[in-house]
Amino acid sequence: MSIRLEFEIVFKSDYHVGAGHGLGLQVDSALLRDPDKVPVIRGTVLAGLLRESMENLCQLAGKQQQDILASIFGTPSQKKRWRISSARPEGLTAPLAPSHDWRPGETAAQTTTRVRVNPRTRRAEENKLFTREEGDGSLRFRFVAECDSDDAAAQR
Repeated sequence: MSIRLEFEIVFKSDYHVGAGHGLGLQVDSALLRDPDKVPVIRGTVLAGLLRESMENLCQLAGKQQQDILASIFGTPSQKKRWRISSARPEGLTAPLAPSHDWRPGETAAQTTTRVRVNPRTRRAEENKLFTREEGDGSLRFRFVAECDSDDAAAQR
C-alpha cells in the first residue's frame, strides 16, 4: 500500500519559472515548458521549496528537523521516501498528443520588459534591461507527492 497526496498551486499574481534559455531576440528568459509546450514547474523546484518551508516551520516550532526532513527528502546517506511530480496546469496532468500542442495565444503567457534595480541605490542600472516571459497567474497547477510505503514513519 502507498500514500498519494495531491496538491494544487494557486498564484496570487503572474509568475516566472525560467527555462534557462531565451526565445530568439525577443525574450531573454522563457517560461519552462514540457515538450508539448504546456507550462510546467519541475518536481525538483517544488521539492526544494517544500524542504525550505519545512525547515523554516521546524525552526519556528523549535523541533528537531533532521529526522523529519531526512525521511521525506533524503540525505546523501539515506534514500528519500517521497517522490514529488512536476506540476502541470489543472486538467492537463497527462502530456498532450503531438498534434495538440498549445499554440501562441493559448500559452497563458505574456512578455514583460524589466530593468534591474540596484538595491543599494534604488536606481535602475545601466544596460540591465531584460525581457522575460511571465505565466498567467490565473493558471492553477497540480502535482502529486507519493510514498511507496504506508508505515508509521510515512504517516508521520
